[in-house]
Amino acid sequence: MTTTVSVRRRGDKIYFSDEGAGVEAAGKPSGWYAVASRIVEQEFWLGINRRGVISVSSPVSRGREWLDYLERRVAEASTAVYEALLELDD
Repeated sequence: MTTTVSVRRRGDKIYFSDEGAGVEAAGKPSGWYAVASRIVEQEFWLGINRRGVISVSSPVSRGREWLDYLERRVAEASTAVYEALLELDD
């Protein structure tokens, strides 16, 4: 799975989101939210909503290196969730 991360700027903040791609690609098997939220919150320290959208925001002032890091983290979390949810189907 290739994850595309949506990047939006609003004022002095940048918002990163996988738009729910990892969860959607896995098909939301039974128990998906408990598994996905554990991975996203405990392993990646990001947020996930009940629709399966993984996201984080940051002030623009943190700099390009930090913002690139956050973008990668969202993509990595989305992929990790996708892989874990596929295992639920097994």
